[in-house]
Amino acid sequence: MGILYSGNSGLSGYSDADFAGDIDSRKSTTGYVFKLNGGAITWQSRKQGCVALSTTEAEYVAASEATKEAVWLNNQAAMKLITTSTVHRRTKYIDIHYHFVKEKYVNNEIDVKFVSTDEQTADIFTKPLHQGKFTKFRNSLGMCYS
Repeated sequence: MGILYSGNSGLSGYSDADFAGDIDSRKSTTGYVFKLNGGAITWQSRKQGCVALSTTEAEYVAASEATKEAVWLNNQAAMKLITTSTVHRRTKYIDIHYHFVKEKYVNNEIDVKFVSTDEQTADIFTKPLHQGKFTKFRNSLGMCYS
C-alpha cells in the first residue's frame, strides 16, 4: 500500500485519545494524523506521559500534542475546555503545559471542530477497530494499493 495525494483539500488534522487503555500503567494513548490533499503526511500513536484522571483530560492532552504538530506544520468535552475561558474546579489540576492548545485557539492559530466517532480518523491510532471502520479510516489516510 502507498499514500495517494489528490485534489486540493488543504491541511486537516484529527486527534483522539482512549482513556486509561494501558492495563498496567492506566495511561491513555494519544493518536493524531494530519492530511494534506487527501493523504496522511504526519501521524503519531503514543502512550501519554501522565495518567489522565478523566476522559476530558486524556482528550485535552491529545489535543495539545496534535496542536504542537499543527503549529509545527503552519481536533466534546476537550473542545469545550479549549474553547471556553472558564476554568472549572475539576480541570484545575491539568498541567499548565497543556493550556498551550487553548492559547493557540484564542490567538486564532488553530480551529477546533467536533468530529463524530464515525468520522474520527485518529481512532485508528488509539483503539482496536472492526474491519469496516479500520478500512474506512485507513483509506481516509490516503492509503491505497499501488
